Amino acid sequence: MKTTILIDLNSIKKNPKAGYQSEYFPIKKEIDFEIKAKELPNYMIYSNWNTEGMVEINYDRNCELTEIQFDEFNPDIKIFKGIIIDPFLIEMIQKDKNLENSHVKINNQHIRIQHFEPQYTYKYIHTEVQCRECEKTFMSNEFKSDEIYDNWEDDYYSSDRVCPLCGHFDCADIEYEDIDDALLRMKKII
Repeated sequence: MKTTILIDLNSIKKNPKAGYQSEYFPIKKEIDFEIKAKELPNYMIYSNWNTEGMVEINYDRNCELTEIQFDEFNPDIKIFKGIIIDPFLIEMIQKDKNLENSHVKINNQHIRIQHFEPQYTYKYIHTEVQCRECEKTFMSNEFKSDEIYDNWEDDYYSSDRVCPLCGHFDCADIEYEDIDDALLRMKKII
């Protein structure tokens, strides 16, 4: 027997954000630095290149060097370029009076996600359902979600209707009321 999970008519509201929306989400932050100094300050911890040209990773590093040049006007000064890993390093560089010159560039990369917002927002009425495997009852908001690997199909199978008591997948035959049906039901009541 199929159980219908009804929409709570009192919860139906017009969605002020209805329609297509765009949102920006940060995906990557790059912080580059360029420092002119005799030596790199000792608070800047980076990986070293050994004599064979291999990188010896320093897991405590807060930056990485990408380039070292000699200043063409002053051979005692070097130009260090690299990437900052720990953002706390930015403030230390900016406050350091022993540096000849320093420049920090922050590049925030974002991705734009477009999605559709429905015309209405609403909630479902929690309804008692019965698991067809263990035959015990529970409320519809207690369903669990899980994923299993199907060797036969060589693919993953997921379900949002896992019994919270016995763990059986797709344990109940349910359907959720559509918002259009709930609006019709609301008109009949009024």
